[in-house]
Amino acid sequence: MNSSSSSSSPSPLPGLPPDLAELDAELSRFGAAERPSFAPELESELEEAWVAGPPRTPGRLRRRLVAATITGLLVVGAAVPPARASLADGLDRLLDAFRDPAPAMVVTADRTSPLPRDVRPASVPASAAAPRAEESTVEVESLPIAEVVESPDELPAFVPARVTYPTLIDEDADRRVIRDFYPPEMQRAGVGGTVGLLLWVAEDGSVDHLRVQGTSGVPALDRAALQGAGTLRFHPATRDGRPVGTYVEFDLVFTPAEPTWVAPHIDPVAAPVLPAESPWSLGDEGPLAIVVPQKLRMEARELLVLAVGDPAEEIEARLGPIDGLLAGEPPAGASPLRWRDDAIRELERARARDVDNPAPVLALARIRRRQGLRAEARALLERGLERVARDARSVSPELVAELNYELGDVVRESWSSQAGLGVVPETAVEELNCATRDPSGSLVETLAAWNFVCPVALESVLHTQFEPLDLGDVDRDRMLRYFETAVRAVPSHVGANVALLLEGADAGRWVEVLAGARRFVAASQGHPYGLLLEGLALHRLRRSEEAWIAFDRALPSLGAEVAASFRDPTSVDVRRGDDPWRAFDPILLTEVNEREVEHLARAAYAYLRFGGLDSDGARVWLRYGRPIEVRALGTTKLRTEFWDFGTGPDLTFTRAGAAVVRRFTPEAAAYLDELRGVFPQWYGTRARTLYELPAQLARYRGDGVGQGMAEVHLQVPGALRQEAGDSVEVGLFVVANDGARRAAERRWTRDPSVTLRAAFGPEAAELVVEVYDPHTRQAAGVRAPAFSDDMVTGFGGLSDLLLVRPAANGSREAVPFARPEVLVGDPVAAAFEVYDLATDREWRMRVEFDSETSEARWSVPFRATAGSSFERERRIDAQGARTLRESLELDLAEVPPDIYTVRVVIEAPDGARIAEEIAGMRVRSEDSEPESGLPMPRWDIFEGS
Repeated sequence: MNSSSSSSSPSPLPGLPPDLAELDAELSRFGAAERPSFAPELESELEEAWVAGPPRTPGRLRRRLVAATITGLLVVGAAVPPARASLADGLDRLLDAFRDPAPAMVVTADRTSPLPRDVRPASVPASAAAPRAEESTVEVESLPIAEVVESPDELPAFVPARVTYPTLIDEDADRRVIRDFYPPEMQRAGVGGTVGLLLWVAEDGSVDHLRVQGTSGVPALDRAALQGAGTLRFHPATRDGRPVGTYVEFDLVFTPAEPTWVAPHIDPVAAPVLPAESPWSLGDEGPLAIVVPQKLRMEARELLVLAVGDPAEEIEARLGPIDGLLAGEPPAGASPLRWRDDAIRELERARARDVDNPAPVLALARIRRRQGLRAEARALLERGLERVARDARSVSPELVAELNYELGDVVRESWSSQAGLGVVPETAVEELNCATRDPSGSLVETLAAWNFVCPVALESVLHTQFEPLDLGDVDRDRMLRYFETAVRAVPSHVGANVALLLEGADAGRWVEVLAGARRFVAASQGHPYGLLLEGLALHRLRRSEEAWIAFDRALPSLGAEVAASFRDPTSVDVRRGDDPWRAFDPILLTEVNEREVEHLARAAYAYLRFGGLDSDGARVWLRYGRPIEVRALGTTKLRTEFWDFGTGPDLTFTRAGAAVVRRFTPEAAAYLDELRGVFPQWYGTRARTLYELPAQLARYRGDGVGQGMAEVHLQVPGALRQEAGDSVEVGLFVVANDGARRAAERRWTRDPSVTLRAAFGPEAAELVVEVYDPHTRQAAGVRAPAFSDDMVTGFGGLSDLLLVRPAANGSREAVPFARPEVLVGDPVAAAFEVYDLATDREWRMRVEFDSETSEARWSVPFRATAGSSFERERRIDAQGARTLRESLELDLAEVPPDIYTVRVVIEAPDGARIAEEIAGMRVRSEDSEPESGLPMPRWDIFEGS
C-alpha cells in the first residue's frame, strides 16, 4: 500500500524532535486501518523472538540498539494515533532482520461434514481476546518506559506445553440444537445454510461468549445458531493437564428436510426465454393496467406493419407510435375521437388486406373496448383466435397469450356484471313494515334505506327470501378457460395469472393459490403481484412468518408511494409512529406481528381486486376484511351490494356494470363514520389462532409505592404440542402504557407445568402470558391488567385468589393448581393477601361458591391452619398491619359437581365490604373426564382477507 491511497495525511504531533517528526510523517503515510492497541501483536512478536532465539548471538551493543529502537517505536506508537496501526508491521520487519523466519503452523478441521463432530482451535485476533468481566482503560501517558535489560547469550531450551482442545460432551449435541432451534418457517420454505460460530469455551466447559464468524446469509438461521450454541457443553481445553478457556470455531449446518407435501399436478408448460430487460413493468392505470411485454411488442409491430403494407415510419407519421396503436391508445396531444376514427379505418383496411393476420384484430379489439363496444370487441378477438388457428405462419406464444387474455377479460366484464345478482319479492318488503316507504323509490332504494332503520328485520328478509339468479356461470367457465390458455402459452403472463389466482382466492383454495403464485413468481422472475398473492395465500394458511417475507420482497418493486400506502396505519385509524402496530401484536412470542401481516394481506387483495387502496370498497376491506356474505340487487347495468359483517346494518355500495370500483350509498357513508368511533378496525385469526391458556395469574402489591408482583401457574395444553416431549416457548411480558413491552421471563421448556414470576412498576399497564409451539404454529395466552383495583385504591382490598393444593404431610409448601379443576372431596385452599383493613372495625370473612350454570350458592366451610376445625365465618384481626397473608383450606364435601365462581368476602358490621373472586373453577366427580386438549379460541373466527 503506498501513500497515494490516502486522501490526506494527518499533521505531525506538535513538539516532536526533528528526527521523531520525520519518523512520524513517514509512518503516517501508511494506509492501514487504525486499531485501538497494538500491544497484543507486539507481545506475541516479543514472545516468539524470546522462545525461538536467533541463530547467532548478536553483539551486546547491537542488541542495545535494537532494544532502544523498539522502545522508541513503542513510545511513538502509543502517543501518535496514525502510527499505531503500522507499528506491528514495522516491528515485524525489524525483527526479521535479526532472526530467520520460522514456519507457521495452521490447525484446520474438515468443514465438509454436514454435522461437525469436533471443533477447531481458532486463530483469534487480538480484538477478540478472552471475555472479561470489565474492560480496563489505561492512559498511554501513565505507561512507564521499561528499562532495557540485557538478555543472556544462551536461551533456555523451549519445552512445548501439552495441549488438548475442547470436545463436545454429547456427540449428538449439534443435531439436537439444529432440531430444537431450526426456525420452522425456514425449514418449510426449504431454506438452509451453514453458520460459522466463534465460541469461547470456559474452564468449566460452558460457552460464555459467542459470535457469528461466517454468516449463512439468512438472519433467522444466524439468530437460531446463536440461541442454540449457548446450550452446548464441552470438555474444556487443557494446558499441561489444567483446564483453560479458549476460543474454538464451530459450524452449525441447517439442512431442510425433504418436503412431505406435494403440489397439485399441473400440465407442464414450456416457458419462453424472457428478454434481458425487465420482463414486467407497472402501468399508469392502476394495478391491472395492460402491460405489453417487450418481446410481444416487437413481434406484433412486425405483424401489424406487414398487415398495413406501409413502412413503419409512414404509419407512425399518420397514427403515432405503433406501440400505442397496438395498445389502442392515442398519442399525446391528439384528439382521441379523431385518432380512433383514423386508427379504426386503417386497421379495418389491414384486416381486409391480410385476413389471417391477428395483430390488427388485437389492436382494433382494444380500441372497441375503450369505446365501450364489448360485444364487438369479443367477436373480433374470437375471430382473431380462429385466424391464429388456421394461420400457416408461426405465431408466437406471447401473441396467443395476449389474444386469450384480452378475450378472457372481455368475458370477465360480462360475467362480473351478472355474478351474485338476486331478487327479493315485493311481498317480503310489504310484510317487513319497517318504515313508511317512499312511493317514488325503487325496491332496491327502499331496502338500502331500511337497512339502517331496522337491520335485524332486513337481515331476516335477505337471509330467507333473497333468491340468486345464477347468471353468468357459462361466461365464468369461458373466462377461466381463456385465462388458463394464456398462462399455458406464457407462464409469466401477468394479467391472466392475477385473474386466475384471485378467483382461487375468492373460492378459498389457498393451497392451489400458493402453488400457482410460486409458479408465477418463478416464471416472471419475481413479479410483485405474484409475491403479493403468495403472501396472501401463506397468510391464510397461517404461515405468517413466510407471508411477511413475501410481502417484504414485493413492496419495494411496487414503488415508494404504493409501498407507503400498503404500510400506512392511518388507513385503519392507527396512529403513526416508530412501530405503529406494536400495541396490536396479539402474540408476543412470535417473530412477526400477526396484526401487521393480516393488514398487508388485506391490502394485497384489495389492491389487486379493487384496482387500488383508495376506493370505498378497498377502505372497508382494509378495516374489516372479507364480508361474511355479499348479496346484490339491481340490474346488470347498476347494482347495489349489501356487505354483511354480522351484527348490525350491512354496508351498502353501488357498482356500475363490470366496474371494479364500488361507491358507498349515502346512508352507508354516514354509518361508517359512526362505526369507526366504535370499531375502527376488526381483525380475526387468519394469521394464527390464539387459544385461551389454562392458567392462574395472581397479582400482589409490591414492596414500594406503585410496585406490583405477578405469579403465574400454567399447564401447557397437550394438544398444543406436535409430539409429546416437544419444547415449547413460554413467556411472561409486562406491557407499558405506551405499548413498550418487556419480557420479564421467557424460556423454552418440555415440562407440562410451568411457573412464571414478574415484578413491575407503575408504568405497567398489562400482563401477558403465552405458550407457543413453533412446530404446530399454535399459541395459547392470557392477558390481564397489571394492577387490580384493590392494589391501587389505598384502602381495604384483596389480591387475586390463588387456588392451591394444601401442603401434605412432610411437604413444606402448597402446590398451586395450573388449571382450576378439582375432584369432589379433594383438598383445596385459597391463598391471598388482604390490604389496608381499618383497625376501628370488626371484620368477618366467609367463602362462597356461586354456580355458573344455575342460581345456586354454597357457603363453604374453611379453616386457616391444619388441625383446626372448619367454620363458615371467621373474625379477622387487622392488627394495624398494612398487608395480611391468608391461606384458607376449603371443605368441598357439600359442593356438587359443577362450574363455580369462588368468592372470598370480608365484611364489617357497618356494611363495609370487600371481596375478590375467581371464575371458572370446575368441581368434577370421579367418573367424569378431566378437561383435555385446547380450549376455544380467544377470538371468534372472522375472515381476515
